Amino acid sequence: MCHKQSKTSAALKQVHFTTEDDLDDYSVEISILSECRHKNIVALLESFLYDNKLWVGMLFASLSNMYFYVSAICFIFELIRTLKKVMELIKLELIANS
Repeated sequence: MCHKQSKTSAALKQVHFTTEDDLDDYSVEISILSECRHKNIVALLESFLYDNKLWVGMLFASLSNMYFYVSAICFIFELIRTLKKVMELIKLELIANS
């Protein structure tokens, strides 16, 4: 689906809720997402109630985008793990700190 205003690919999700408390909880999350703009968070485009159902429209995150983010995160964790090991070797004076 295409968002009319931004002309970007969008996904529309129907969220089921059973109580007013559930709807209140979703409303808080929607409020936070509507204010949040960050490259690593899928943007909220629209949200509305129709026929006693909550509909949420968000930017579409393709599989290739998700693969890129997951790969980057895995690389960062592996880099941190490697740097911790190097720091242990320096502390044990098994390698020089130069």
